[in-house]
Amino acid sequence: MRLVVMLPCLVASLALVPHAPHLGSRAAPQAAPLPPEVAAASRGQRLMMTAPAEAAELVQESLYPAWPELSPKADVGDLLSAFAVTAAAVPLSASSEPGDGWRRWRDGGFETHKLIAARLSRQSYPQAAECLRAVLATAKKSYPDLWATLKFVPKKNGLNPMIAAMEKGGAPPSLEGRTPREARRALEDLTRALEQACSLVFTPSVP
Repeated sequence: MRLVVMLPCLVASLALVPHAPHLGSRAAPQAAPLPPEVAAASRGQRLMMTAPAEAAELVQESLYPAWPELSPKADVGDLLSAFAVTAAAVPLSASSEPGDGWRRWRDGGFETHKLIAARLSRQSYPQAAECLRAVLATAKKSYPDLWATLKFVPKKNGLNPMIAAMEKGGAPPSLEGRTPREARRALEDLTRALEQACSLVFTPSVP
């Protein structure tokens, strides 16, 4: 009799308990909400995966100067001007910069030099000579460690008299009136000097 009286009370009390899944059920538990900063990071990762162009804009600017975008068909004078300005425009503080800024600068420099070497001619010889002089002058003034090795480049290629005359205010030399053999030899010497200077400028020294 006492059991019959207690059953309605037990049923009523069970009705007030929140429903829980059966122990044998495979229902996954509810995940706790993410902290705001974690949720924001997740949204940022999704945006980077779906919008790489916008994400690229977030790349930190480098102290190494960017090379101008020049077409392979660009005027050789423009290529030489870009080389003279950009190759010698690196601040000394850039040497301690982390990341790949120097690699992009180096690769752009080698590509620009490759275009110059392919386009160098009797007509562009004066501009190429002035380009070499400008790079040497900037290294002497701003990069003493680089100048310590770069100064030997014109001497090795027989260009010291030409560079010295230009430093004194003389005009860049012309190949007009030279015999084909003399002009070819002068072009070879200057092309080799530019290649050696390029290698020294763009290749970091190892202590």
